[in-house]
Amino acid sequence: METGLVRELAQAEGPVASVYLDVTRSTENARQEIELRWREAREELEDQLADRPTIDALEEALRTAQPAVGAAGRVLVAADGEVLLDEEVSEPPALPYARWSPLPQVLPVLADSAPGAPLVVAVVDRIGADLRLYERNATLRAEHTVEGETHPVHKVRGLGWSHHRAQQRVEDTAARNAGEIAEEIDRLVRRSGAGLVLVAGEVRARNEVLAALPPNSQQRAVSTEVGGRAEGTDTEALEDEIRALLREKVAQDTRDALEEFRAELGRGSGRALSGLRPVLTALREGRMDTVLLRATGLEQRVYVGPEHSQVAVDREELGLPEEEVTTERADAALVAAAALTGAHVHLFDEDETVPTEVGGLLRYAAR
Repeated sequence: METGLVRELAQAEGPVASVYLDVTRSTENARQEIELRWREAREELEDQLADRPTIDALEEALRTAQPAVGAAGRVLVAADGEVLLDEEVSEPPALPYARWSPLPQVLPVLADSAPGAPLVVAVVDRIGADLRLYERNATLRAEHTVEGETHPVHKVRGLGWSHHRAQQRVEDTAARNAGEIAEEIDRLVRRSGAGLVLVAGEVRARNEVLAALPPNSQQRAVSTEVGGRAEGTDTEALEDEIRALLREKVAQDTRDALEEFRAELGRGSGRALSGLRPVLTALREGRMDTVLLRATGLEQRVYVGPEHSQVAVDREELGLPEEEVTTERADAALVAAAALTGAHVHLFDEDETVPTEVGGLLRYAAR
């Protein structure tokens, strides 16, 4: 899972306020229930000496937000009177969570995030396409339309010497349009670094566009019968398909990372690390490629230096003056250090058989 979304947060001057609330609106009293949960979180932040402007900024964000649809959680991070992160996530917490600490607490957001993030969606017909770029939890980042040639694009009925030529012109026009759409999809994939391409719309147009895609984008592409460009098409079904595809990408990438971790651990190559201390050491030295962390988190306290990539189980390992070192939850420190050093983070479930709460893979085998 990519950690780019927390890189800037990890670089922010702490402390920061992190809030995780259940914002489900499935009952008549939902609004009052959410207000009560926020009041409890606010009191916790006040007890931890969070500043008033930051607390007020969080309250304003919650007050003015669009109501969630169905079960949902809300993760907010704020500092110095400004909201730095405001994300709705699919899993509401059992209890409100509020922390005033040096590092942001963003595991719920990461759990909802797609690895390799962006997804390109192309809704096509034989004339053009509506292209959209989604990231993380189906958040729309950009969209634009590709319009090809509009004449001729439909085959005509009839007999006569010119019939075959007219039909061929239709096919030639549709092929040019498919090529132009495929070229634009590929350009968007390369520019965004998208890991997935979903092609929806008319059957023939889908097949033509998929066939015209360059290999790099073609190997990332899947098609769906859901969705279309025609007015009145069910857009909700396509959005459900997008969310499902992103969730499956998260799960598959995590499975792949765990499989590689087990294999490297089994062969004793030195590339797989198991346990908090060796992983923190490798993060501090910028040697980690992938961090594997149980999704329930890790509450153990660790030491963090002012650069936030300076992390250790023992303070003496940092070699810093005592006044420059703070303590933080291990999961928050791991995620921040990974984001700052370019390592990927995968959160694995309780039912996964992994011999450690935290492990990972080095960029290269230790010598």
